[in-house]
Amino acid sequence: MLQKADEIEHLKRRQDSVRNIQKALEETMGIFTRISSVVQMHDVMIERIDKNVEDSVHNVQKGKKNLLKYYKNMTNSRRWILSIFFFLVIFTGIYIIFIL
Repeated sequence: MLQKADEIEHLKRRQDSVRNIQKALEETMGIFTRISSVVQMHDVMIERIDKNVEDSVHNVQKGKKNLLKYYKNMTNSRRWILSIFFFLVIFTGIYIIFIL
């Protein structure tokens, strides 16, 4: 009888151990489920960041192209203004020398 009581006590301890292991596994499963949802949220954020970076690179390249275009136009305008200025200087010089 004593042996059966020991055996029953041993089985109860094993049953408690199995329940504790089962609770630990359920908690671990809950943690991994939460981690999975966090990873999915971060994946969405990373995709948004990646798209924003691509848009920024596109905008910077477009801005660089526009700045180069403006610089070329400004350089051409500067040449045109200098040409007109030299023409006026030469015309004024010829006017002063030959007419006066």
